[in-house]
Amino acid sequence: MERYVVEWHKEGESKVKSPDWYWVLGIAACAGIVIAFLFENLLLATIIGLGSIILMLLTRMEEGDMVCALNHREITVNDTTYPLHDIDAYHIDEKDGEPVLRFRTGELLMPVVAVHIPEDYITEIDYLMGSVVPQKRIEESMSHRVLEIFGI
Repeated sequence: MERYVVEWHKEGESKVKSPDWYWVLGIAACAGIVIAFLFENLLLATIIGLGSIILMLLTRMEEGDMVCALNHREITVNDTTYPLHDIDAYHIDEKDGEPVLRFRTGELLMPVVAVHIPEDYITEIDYLMGSVVPQKRIEESMSHRVLEIFGI
C-alpha cells in the first residue's frame, strides 16, 4: 500500500437559497417559455422548462465532503485519481480568502479541477506538484464565473 504524503479533508457547505431566488427562477422560466411559444418554438420552450426544473433540483442538493490526497505520483480527489504526469499545469491561488489548487487535465468534460486546500499544506503541495507538473496561471472559465454570479 502506497503511503500518501499529504492528505486533507474539506467539509461540504450547504448554500441555502432564499425563496426569492426560486421565484425569480420561476418567473424567468415562465417568461422564456411564453416567448418561445409566441415564436412557435416548442423545442426551446421544452428546453427552458426542463432546464429550470433541473437547475432548481441541483441547487437543492447539498455539497458533499471532499477528501484529497497527494503523493509524488498522483492526486486523488474523492474517488477520482489524476496521475501527475497527465496533468498539464497547476496553480495555487486564493479565492474568498481560502487557498485553491487548480490543475488542468486533458479530460474533455472537466479540464480544470479546483480543490480547496488548507493554509498549512501550501508549501508541501507546491513542492510535490512542482516537482512533476509545470506551474502556469489557470483562470476560472467564464461559465463558472457566471454560475457563481447566479449563486449556483
